[in-house]
Amino acid sequence: YEDLREIVADPETYSNSIAMEAQSGERTSDGTNLGEVFAERLAELGWGRVRTLHRTDAPEHTRYRRLMNRALAPGMVRRMMPDVERIADDLIDAFIDRDSCEFIRDFAFPLPGTVIAHLIGMDDADMARFKTWADAMLAPAQGLLVDEESARHYAAIEAEAQHHMAEVFEERRRNPADDLMSAMIAPPDDGDEPFTMHELMDLMNQLITGG
Repeated sequence: YEDLREIVADPETYSNSIAMEAQSGERTSDGTNLGEVFAERLAELGWGRVRTLHRTDAPEHTRYRRLMNRALAPGMVRRMMPDVERIADDLIDAFIDRDSCEFIRDFAFPLPGTVIAHLIGMDDADMARFKTWADAMLAPAQGLLVDEESARHYAAIEAEAQHHMAEVFEERRRNPADDLMSAMIAPPDDGDEPFTMHELMDLMNQLITGG
């Protein structure tokens, strides 16, 4: 506990901003940084990486955390529970007759992903597509950028996901709903700057990959 307190209180030594460079990817034989190839292609086709929650220190981190805490207020979480419980029931129903399951594969992994997929306007029939998007978002951190072609490939898939989410955000601007994406773009009432689309894309990346 004391070690954790020391780390939290010393962002200069234990900076969150290091994380982005740590995930920069492998280099090719000619020295090309594949993480940079991925980032450049993503910026070309969609919205490039920006530093948000887990890549910033105070005071920037404080703003992101404050705005996300507002979006994920207890009332919002309670309103999400019926959908979460239905998804959990469906997952259990799929293996209950077998009398056993592989817990991570059959329940723990698909539950948060399915919940988040529903939050961004996808239904159960879209889950294969959603998994493809999530895998592409994780590719730089999982060492899947093995050459320039793969880096551009995964970046293009993430850009596709971004454009889908951007359309949902714009729809929520026109017709706000009682959901997380509407809450994320609601005008702040405490003087904070609202999230830009770049910031929204990075935050959604964290929600999708982190569950």
